[in-house]
Amino acid sequence: MNEDDWIVGRQFGRLKVMKRLDDNANAKSKNLKAVVLVQCSCGQRLRMPRYYLVRKPNPKTHCGCLGGPQSKKEAKNTVEYKPEYTSWKMMIARCYDAKHISYKDYGGRGISVCDRWLDQVWGFKNFLDDMKLKPSIHHTLDRKQVNGNYEPNNCRWATAEEQAANKR
Repeated sequence: MNEDDWIVGRQFGRLKVMKRLDDNANAKSKNLKAVVLVQCSCGQRLRMPRYYLVRKPNPKTHCGCLGGPQSKKEAKNTVEYKPEYTSWKMMIARCYDAKHISYKDYGGRGISVCDRWLDQVWGFKNFLDDMKLKPSIHHTLDRKQVNGNYEPNNCRWATAEEQAANKR
């Protein structure tokens, strides 16, 4: 029995340890050597060093589904840098940040984001549930009705060609 087997099956916030994986021989620190497979209660599975779950302060307790990284150090490896998260953040900025370069074309024209996607805790998760992952790197967020709001029945992932045909 391995000394790290005690962690399998344990719950850390929203993360449950599914199994212990082979050690990362290339780890720069002994703390990062032991790797586990975890499943978040949102369904996402990730590989991560066991240390991230037990470190003090700031243990990792979710996959990023609650709106991004738990610390600035983790930002590189979390949802914040996924293209869907960036699309969600930029959509909100265009509609509500008067300093955003495109605000006049969105929020300035009265275009808003549905409450489900603005929720403080579940907004990004709700957005991802409704929109799913981008089909490719060539797709960006588009509104079917250009004068309509950002909401599930009016948004899609579209290519540049599809968006060019959908202008006011």
